[in-house]
Amino acid sequence: LVVEAQRGAHALFRSQGFGVDFVSEEEIQGGLAGYRVLVLPFAYALSRRTADAVREWVEDGGFALSGLFCGAKDEQGFGQVPVPGHGLDEVFGVIEDVVEPVFSPDDRPVSNFGEAWDTVITGRPRYRVLDALRPGGLLRPGAKLEGYRYSVALHPGGEAQVLAEDERGRPVAVVHPFGEGVALYFGSFPIPRDPFGDEALAALALDFALAAGAERPAVVERREGRVVEARFLEGPGDRHLLVVLSAEARTHEVTVTLPGRRLGRATEVETGREQPTRAGEDGDRLTVRLEAGDARAFMVEETTTRQT
Repeated sequence: LVVEAQRGAHALFRSQGFGVDFVSEEEIQGGLAGYRVLVLPFAYALSRRTADAVREWVEDGGFALSGLFCGAKDEQGFGQVPVPGHGLDEVFGVIEDVVEPVFSPDDRPVSNFGEAWDTVITGRPRYRVLDALRPGGLLRPGAKLEGYRYSVALHPGGEAQVLAEDERGRPVAVVHPFGEGVALYFGSFPIPRDPFGDEALAALALDFALAAGAERPAVVERREGRVVEARFLEGPGDRHLLVVLSAEARTHEVTVTLPGRRLGRATEVETGREQPTRAGEDGDRLTVRLEAGDARAFMVEETTTRQT
């Protein structure tokens, strides 16, 4: 489940065009300079020192997103009360209450987990979005948000804002300002059903990262669930590399925008042919035709300084 949560969170943000790094507790303790968002998809065991570093980082302006069970135990395996542990309940503005497994129709539900350690749980709790995370964002009231495996009701406090509730009207997603930063607690595991799907969980991740000021170096326009990625590798000076990849089983066109950049030229690396670009209000873009399972790389050259 730990690996599932890490892969799910990675896919959730990577598919939206953000660069994603994995960091250790030691790296968190050493400071997160240069990072705008920290994701704790399943930080079940967490040291007090790491929790204090997260607290300080958010207070100084960082944006943290956590799934359930955050800091439920310390590095020695001792349980923490309340959860989130180590004082992180003050950062996220919530306390976990009732935790419930969510079984799918294909699972075999049990009531005594002490006698069934290998119980398969694959259900997806469904939540109703109550409020937008940011003005003009993609996550809109009334949307259906999905979790994975477990669902926990939350007790919000202070200035916490409830973003979503479960079928019984209990808070399950809460955003909370803390110091100069913001913390979002999700009462399930943030693991998408489809890493490239246009589901509400992807909208939540996108809105949260954009609210934090995180930048997407390359944006696939109107992705509509297609398994397509665009990767921008910044080079020295004004010459950079753009790679567009597709895992689709059909030929299709993909439009990629490079936010804030004005291009003088784009050349395909393999063929040496020039690729047409066109200007947009938020940055120049190019439309690429991709065969099934195709990948194309372009050397792009900027003509002016980046827009801000």
